[in-house]
Amino acid sequence: MPEIDVREVRRKMGLNQAQFATKFGLPPATLRNWEQGRSRPDAPTRVLLAVIAKHPEAVEDVLRKASQSVHGDRGADWGRGAVQQQLGRD
Repeated sequence: MPEIDVREVRRKMGLNQAQFATKFGLPPATLRNWEQGRSRPDAPTRVLLAVIAKHPEAVEDVLRKASQSVHGDRGADWGRGAVQQQLGRD
């Protein structure tokens, strides 16, 4: 599994923690914990973060399309909630 420096990925994108967390549906506290070394992302999350590092627009596009097709107007909330539920394990 790839080792990902979440802080470096976020900074290269020019985003603060809140912006990065919102853009990719991550709980802000989880992101903080990863960056401060209190916890680390699990293997599937590290893969997702590696894709975000190389192709953030692809992840954004998939999240946007998935949330729109599944839940219409409530899509953005669903997308964030689903990712938070999966990645919220600190």
